[in-house]
Formats: sequence, structure tokens, C-alpha cells
Amino acid sequence: LLFIIRALQRHLEMQLDLEEQGGYVDIVEEFKPNLAAAKDRLRGEHDHFRASLEQLLPTVEELSPQDEQRVEEICQELFSLLARIDQHELQEAELLQEAIASDEGGEG
Repeated sequence: LLFIIRALQRHLEMQLDLEEQGGYVDIVEEFKPNLAAAKDRLRGEHDHFRASLEQLLPTVEELSPQDEQRVEEICQELFSLLARIDQHELQEAELLQEAIASDEGGEG
């Protein structure tokens, strides 16, 4: 379980760094500054995801294999976090699509 959380943390950190440094954030700001509030909300979730994993690590490091109830609770917390990350990724994709694909008229 500890290995999985650490691997998730490393992968998520790399992905969030890419998004924040030259990723969708810059594209949204360039093409649709009016979407800044949505972009800022999604960006704020990045910090929440980081904090959630940081809070789980000490708990898992101290976990005893005999504490099956707590292992189950932590697994449920991880499943919930992964579901929130999936929803977040969908919202980011929708925001990016809106930023670059919406037609604002002006031609003709």
C-alpha cells in the first residue's frame, strides 16, 4: 500500500507540474482569460490532491498489517481521491476544449 501511494504521489506530482508549467493553464490564459476563475479553481485542487497524499503517507507508514479495518479505510480514502482526480481531469479537459475550440464569431 505504501509503495502504491508513493508511486501515485510521484506520478501525480509530475503530471501537475506539467499542467502548471506550460500546460493547460497557459493555454486557457492565452485564449480565454474570461475562464480564469474556472482555471484558478482547478489549479487550487492540485494543492488539495498533494495535501491529501501527504496526509496519508505517515498514516500508512505507521500502519500494522494486522489493522485490517484501518487498511480498508485507507483504501477507501484512496479510491475516493482517485475518483476526485478523475473528475478533475475531465473538468480540465472540458476547460481546455472550451478555451481553444469554442467559436466566438466575428467572421463575416
